[in-house]
Amino acid sequence: MKKAVLVLLPLLLIGAVFAEDAGGAVKSMNMEITINSDLTVTQTLNIEVANTRTMKTSYIYIFLSDTPSNLQIIDENNTVLNYTSFVANNIYTIRLLDEIMPNSSKNYILKYNNEGIVQKFDNNYIFSYSFTSYYELEDFTIRLILPKGFGITLKEGNTVSPPTSRLFSDGQQVMIEWTEQVDYLETKTYLVFFERIALITYSIGLLFLTGLTCFMLGVTAAYFVLKRRRKDIVTMALTADEKKVVDYVLEKGSNVYQNDAGKALDFSKPKLSKIVHNLEDKNIIKLTPSGRKNTITINKEIL
Repeated sequence: MKKAVLVLLPLLLIGAVFAEDAGGAVKSMNMEITINSDLTVTQTLNIEVANTRTMKTSYIYIFLSDTPSNLQIIDENNTVLNYTSFVANNIYTIRLLDEIMPNSSKNYILKYNNEGIVQKFDNNYIFSYSFTSYYELEDFTIRLILPKGFGITLKEGNTVSPPTSRLFSDGQQVMIEWTEQVDYLETKTYLVFFERIALITYSIGLLFLTGLTCFMLGVTAAYFVLKRRRKDIVTMALTADEKKVVDYVLEKGSNVYQNDAGKALDFSKPKLSKIVHNLEDKNIIKLTPSGRKNTITINKEIL
């Protein structure tokens, strides 16, 4: 599973490594992921970088855990910028050559191709993507654009995870949007089941999508209900630690106390609490209070 990490750090954080005049801090960021008709992926990052220092910056460091192909960086004047890059500790590092004046900010667009986040299962497809943040983002927005002629798949349980903030269409393509707060070092995972649909039902689906709720979209005849290899698909959207919890509960075959899972997996209480609540948000497990303890149960509609 591919995971993108974008970091722009002040000189204070990287001064031990770089003694030059680097600076800038991310003020906001939005992401758009377009799945093309040939199922390749084009990714666009829109970022605003602020310079709060008393001197101008000469360049900015950008870090990606993906190794982007055909990377292009454009400023707010639509000028293609020069950059150099290298890989350190498996992180693709970009040194962007640009100046930001003191107490001001600039907007940048990063465009590149991303591989491995769309996979085919039988006659259908799964989008599975993880993003890790190295800074606080109050309103991080990620938009997924499906290819023309494709729609969200119906199946038991969730076909879009986490729950979408907005589901809409421009009359040609289905778009899925999430807006949420992302904390420092937090990883977000996004999962969408989608499939090719017939032309006549595709048109009907777009009409429903434009003006109706996600529930009505789900029940429209535009989509096919097909069996899935559920566990193989769903677990693709889980982190390594989330998989450990799920596998442990499945192995026990019944309700598991949260404290027992933490001891068996050697997870601290805060760490396990965050993991199980993420799994609950993804509708993978059900968390039920039992006295002073919580009981973890696998959602059998999903796995």
